[in-house]
Amino acid sequence: MRRQRGSGSVDANGYRIHRRPGHILAGADGRVYEHRMALYAEIGYGPHRCVHCGHHVNWARGRSKGPDVLVVDHREGSRANNLPYNLAASCNGCNTSRADE
Repeated sequence: MRRQRGSGSVDANGYRIHRRPGHILAGADGRVYEHRMALYAEIGYGPHRCVHCGHHVNWARGRSKGPDVLVVDHREGSRANNLPYNLAASCNGCNTSRADE
């Protein structure tokens, strides 16, 4: 279920989504997560290193996953805080293991 807040919607997991057709990270439906847009604006295209293990990761469009796909890590764990200091490039493995902490 989505609830409206500001200019985007919030998904069931608490992530804000915006409709931005044409954005480099937007999926086929034109939607992109706010935290991905915010970190992309801060660090650019890349490639980048996972802040935790140093593995090289790259941006992918939409909801792609895989060992080399950049995942945005919310350092403080707050999905609502999409300010640059709270966001870091991560690999999926490190991001998933941190979610269990």
